[in-house]
Amino acid sequence: MLKRYMRRIEAARSIRLRLLMVLIPVLVVVWAVASLIVYIFAYFVFMDTMQEQMLRMATVAADVHQSTIARPKWDGTDDDDVDEKHELKRKDDYVVVIRDSDGNTLHQSHSTLHFPNDLPYGRSEVTVANRSWLVLHMKAEDGARSFIIASRENEVDEVIRSLAASAALPLFLVFSLSLITVVWLVGSGLKPLNQLSSALNGRKPDQLEAIEEQGQVKELLPIVKALNALFARIRRFMDRERRFIDDAAHELRTPLTVVKAQCQAIDETRLDDVTKQRIGHILTGVDRANAICNQLLAQARAEQPNAAMNDVDLKPLLFGLVGEMDALAQQRGCELSAENVETVPTAYVSQSDLWMILRNILENAIRFAGDGGEVQLSCQLVNGQTVIAVEDSGPGIDKSERGKVFERFYSTNVSEGAGLGLSIVNALANRNRLDVVVCDPLHLTGARFELHFPR
Repeated sequence: MLKRYMRRIEAARSIRLRLLMVLIPVLVVVWAVASLIVYIFAYFVFMDTMQEQMLRMATVAADVHQSTIARPKWDGTDDDDVDEKHELKRKDDYVVVIRDSDGNTLHQSHSTLHFPNDLPYGRSEVTVANRSWLVLHMKAEDGARSFIIASRENEVDEVIRSLAASAALPLFLVFSLSLITVVWLVGSGLKPLNQLSSALNGRKPDQLEAIEEQGQVKELLPIVKALNALFARIRRFMDRERRFIDDAAHELRTPLTVVKAQCQAIDETRLDDVTKQRIGHILTGVDRANAICNQLLAQARAEQPNAAMNDVDLKPLLFGLVGEMDALAQQRGCELSAENVETVPTAYVSQSDLWMILRNILENAIRFAGDGGEVQLSCQLVNGQTVIAVEDSGPGIDKSERGKVFERFYSTNVSEGAGLGLSIVNALANRNRLDVVVCDPLHLTGARFELHFPR
């Protein structure tokens, strides 16, 4: 039955309902248990107090008749209350005085205690023999007798303390159980919120897919809908930005091609050396602008959300890539080598995207390694995860700059590019659920880029 009720709580689609379904029964049980404990403690304290009072009244009554009270048959008295004759000792904490109408004492249970004759009728507090007493002074209907019943205040305080102590433990238990219940309920009730927070924290910046609304608790549903609407607006904005970049790059390529064609059509034999140099600068600038346009187009395509992914054999891809990039490495005067690529496994990625990722990283490494440098491509299996690494002997990347190298148009002082190559790498890696990181070199002295495949 309890398991069925817990399943009903977990199935509730409201945090408020979950809290109420647990808190109300727990509080009822805690209240019932605490009430029972208070009743039991109070019962025993009250019975002990009543027994003590009755014994004292019996002792006083026996005194009136000049008799003594033997120890009762029930075990309700302490050994300190009984003398050597097994008779109850007379205590001086409970006093009965009987007086006539003239104030003469007819009977007093303790002859050493003298209460004043001008005691007011009713309840009062007086000090006798340096002790505080709670006194009840009453008069007979015919006025012939007056009765004084006095009890030491510390006895009253002791009874009050006993009752308070009997209630303190249950109240402490109630407080403790309530506190534990509230802490547990808060943790359990906020579990859907923690799950939503973890899901959002685990997303990459370009993951703008809508959050699943089905199964969300009622209190979080408006937040999830608002987040989904925000994601949709951001996606539309990014789509417009990509289309703008794509269109702008296409539109720029045409006039750049025309400018280059016009410059190349000029008869250089009729130009002086200064003009020829200027024409050369124009052609270099046009080529650089064309390269930027091509990279902008590649960036826009890389940021498209979907990619055609399938199982790709990495071995022929890596060997083909090394063969293609070796010509660029020789042109730059550096050495390109590959290690541990003979036994690499397959990977579920887009082959064209992976080719572009590794090509841009290798091209970047070759550029920075420079003449006489070295670039190393390696593949290894780390904790069941395939890792492809590219390391160079260039100047390296400072740790403070490593988080910026994947931003658009970011370039170092020694960089020759437009600062889009690694941005394209990051976009393609995110689209294929790959992680690309910059870390400390292991074998060479420059930068080390690692591409981590999912397990």
